[in-house]
Amino acid sequence: MRCPSCGLYHPPSYENCISCGAVLTHNSATSLQQTNIQNLKATISRLHNEQVREIDHRLPSITGILIACSVLLVSAGATIYFITKPSDDQLLFQQAQRQLGMGQYAFAVKILEPVSARHPDDARIFLALARAYLGTDQVDRAWQAISQAQQLGQGIVQEPELAGQLANYYKQHHQYDRAIMLLRPLAEKDLPGRKAELSDLDALAGDEALQEGKLEESLHRWEEVESLKEGSRFSEAGNRLSTIYQKLVDHLLASGNFSKALPFLSKLSVLNNNPSVYEKIASVYEQQNQLVPAIEALRKADNISHSSTVTSKLAALLARHGQEMLDSGSFNEGLGYLQQAQLLDASLTPPPVLLRNTKIIIENRIPSVSGEVWNTTQSSMDNVSIRVDLVDSSSLQTLWQYNKNLVDQFTPALSPLSSIPFHFTTSIPTKDDDTMSFRVYLNGNFYKSYPIGKKALPLSASKAEEPKIWLKHDTKEKAAGSLIKESPTEQTREQPSSGEQTMKELEL
Repeated sequence: MRCPSCGLYHPPSYENCISCGAVLTHNSATSLQQTNIQNLKATISRLHNEQVREIDHRLPSITGILIACSVLLVSAGATIYFITKPSDDQLLFQQAQRQLGMGQYAFAVKILEPVSARHPDDARIFLALARAYLGTDQVDRAWQAISQAQQLGQGIVQEPELAGQLANYYKQHHQYDRAIMLLRPLAEKDLPGRKAELSDLDALAGDEALQEGKLEESLHRWEEVESLKEGSRFSEAGNRLSTIYQKLVDHLLASGNFSKALPFLSKLSVLNNNPSVYEKIASVYEQQNQLVPAIEALRKADNISHSSTVTSKLAALLARHGQEMLDSGSFNEGLGYLQQAQLLDASLTPPPVLLRNTKIIIENRIPSVSGEVWNTTQSSMDNVSIRVDLVDSSSLQTLWQYNKNLVDQFTPALSPLSSIPFHFTTSIPTKDDDTMSFRVYLNGNFYKSYPIGKKALPLSASKAEEPKIWLKHDTKEKAAGSLIKESPTEQTREQPSSGEQTMKELEL
């Protein structure tokens, strides 16, 4: 190395100059190296100090974060604890349940009443309260609590034992309605034994209602027995319902409520296949002028009984319906019904001539009558006469009369099943009181009376014309093989009212 003082070069192993004794260059380098090391240490120390200061500066923020995390953790734990911890009212409810289990109903009432006031939407509390009330003989309050629970959507089904106990109480005190209301939801849920229990209770309530004359209530109870198809008294349902239907029918017919009686008569006919039932059905239909179902009912009665009385009624009804169909323009069908009537009763031979398409017309207060005379036989007729009387129906005085031979020796014969027209106009004006009528005679025999006035319409659209009933006994005016009722005004004087007639027929 070179001496810094004298410039003399030395081997690396020399530390001092041999000439002047100065420290050689490599020692200086070592010193510089040491200096650098010291400087490096100083730099490292400075950087360390700076990092320490930075850490010291950031320490408050980190501490805050750690504290916040700790608070959150503690809050979450507390929340979970308080959520999972039962509330005071829950603890009280659990305590009340234990009291109920031990039969301490009075203590349960004291616990549950304030709890139910604080929780009016909790159905469980009201059901438990109902059980507690029942245990302390507070039955009305128990019923109120059950009603409240049902309104909240949790009915007595959730407490079948309570329902049974309360229903038994009401049964013993003859409060069947409430007992049945308690048991019906259990039966609808098919809980074991509840259908039979409800059925027996219905039967008991139905019998008591029947004894008290409450027919509608008794009917409802026994129909439920029949629908449940269970219980110790299910086998009695058919006979009991038959009795109830019969009583209801008699009551409704006596009060004139025929339309309401019909459904019960139909049910009665299913339970009791008796001809008298079908006769009543026919009578009710006839009273309402529904002849087709009346005829069908009498056919059933006739098939069962083969009674001459029933057969006679059926024949008369067939003849009446046949005549109505003739008057309405259904000639072939009407004649068919008349022929059926004759097959059942030979005395009901159809008249050889009938009227059809009959019309009453009033023009300028002058009435006229027109229509056709129809040959219903299979033979030609050489003599057909018609007579029309204008009669005051109130006094039975004849005001006008006209006779005419429609077929005689001077005219062609009337062919089988053919007709000949007629038209007559009176010279007498009508009265304002509608008491005038036309009385028509065919071949000298009375045929029918037709009212005149406001009701004078074409007979196919008018209800003024009375349906004709063929009778088998003789009167002063006899038709060929049959007779026909006269006008409603004349008939009323000799026969009872429609209600009385109906009741007489039902008693047969």
